[in-house]
Amino acid sequence: MKASSKLPHYGQIRSAKDAGQLCRAERKRQGLTQVDLYTSSALSTRFLSEFEHGKEHVSLSKALLALQSLGLDVLVFPRNEAQQLLRLWKHSSEPHDTSKSKP
Repeated sequence: MKASSKLPHYGQIRSAKDAGQLCRAERKRQGLTQVDLYTSSALSTRFLSEFEHGKEHVSLSKALLALQSLGLDVLVFPRNEAQQLLRLWKHSSEPHDTSKSKP
């Protein structure tokens, strides 16, 4: 499978559906199939399919394992602090125009 150049929407996860969509986007970005992820995580392809398609009632431990197997970490902060961190992260990850920088 060809890796996708489109970055997943990293950030706040408010539901199992959000987490599953992020998992699918990251897996595709890495050029992996569900079978590839199954091989590295030992999670069933049925679970992975249901998780990626937004099944609301999934095992938290399995969902975390799927994300960790893709090299993703889950961080938990108080909402106000999380929003501030997201703004800082998005600002720092924006492309910077270096053509105007002085030598």
